[in-house]
Amino acid sequence: MSKNQDKQTSLISDEVKEYVSLRIQSLKLTAVENLSSFTSKSFGVFVFVLLLSIAVVLLTFGFTLWLGDLLESHALAFAIVGGVYLVASLVVFALRDRLIANSMVRMFSKMFFSNHKNAADDE
Repeated sequence: MSKNQDKQTSLISDEVKEYVSLRIQSLKLTAVENLSSFTSKSFGVFVFVLLLSIAVVLLTFGFTLWLGDLLESHALAFAIVGGVYLVASLVVFALRDRLIANSMVRMFSKMFFSNHKNAADDE
C-alpha cells in the first residue's frame, strides 16, 4: 500500500471510531432521558395512586357508616361494601391484561422507540 492509501485508511478508521463513540454517547443519553422520564412519571403515578387510595378509604368508610345507619346494621353495611369491592377486584383481575399490561407495553414502546426513530431521522 502507498502512503496515500495508508493515510486514507487511517482517516476512515478514525472516522469510524469517532462515529461509534458518538453513537454510544447518543444511546447513553437516550437511556438516561428515558430512565428519568420513566422515574418522574412513575413517581407522579405513585403519588396520585397514594392520594386516591386515601380518598377512597375515607369515602368508603364514611359511606359504610352512613349505610350502616340507614340499614341499622353496621356489620351488614360493611359486608355489602366489602362484597362490592370483592366484585370490583375480580373484574379488574379478569381485565388486568387489557387495563394494565397493554398500557405499560404501549408506554414503554413509545418511550424507547419514538426517541430511536427521531435519532435515526437526524442522521
